[in-house]
Amino acid sequence: MKILTNENKTLDLLSVYESNSEYYYGILDFSNKNNVDYFFIPLVFLENFYSPSIEILLRGTTIQLPLDWFVLIGDENVSSCEFISLKSINDRNFKFFTFNPVSGYMYNLEKIEICNIFYNKKWIFPKLKQNTALAYPIFDTDDSPCIFITPECSKQNQVVDFHQLF
Repeated sequence: MKILTNENKTLDLLSVYESNSEYYYGILDFSNKNNVDYFFIPLVFLENFYSPSIEILLRGTTIQLPLDWFVLIGDENVSSCEFISLKSINDRNFKFFTFNPVSGYMYNLEKIEICNIFYNKKWIFPKLKQNTALAYPIFDTDDSPCIFITPECSKQNQVVDFHQLF
């Protein structure tokens, strides 16, 4: 599993176990609809769990994500984006919202393709508060665009206004 650090680097969480460094990772905090913003918070706790996963093709690279998590999607014709369960993306034309909160000035809506489903995979993620989403880098490079994923999403906070994201 990867995170975007405040230095705009992609960090593999498996390497955190081998280091004594302090890391900050990117989140999208949508707990207050009037003040949606990106933050970098210290990496304090890591969660380990097993879950089914989905493998998707996004911008020429494959990404595996926990199947029961939510991802931020959008549409060019609508002025808001929405968190939707990864279980619901099969055979639909959803586009993932991608953005780099450190160096980005323009978001993209990227079409995805489902490649595979896996029944049991071990995951390592930072512990996220409710109504926050992890900035998950698409590529293993610095300055990577990110998708935004969260383990849970309440009905009242599923929709996020695009204007609040910039």
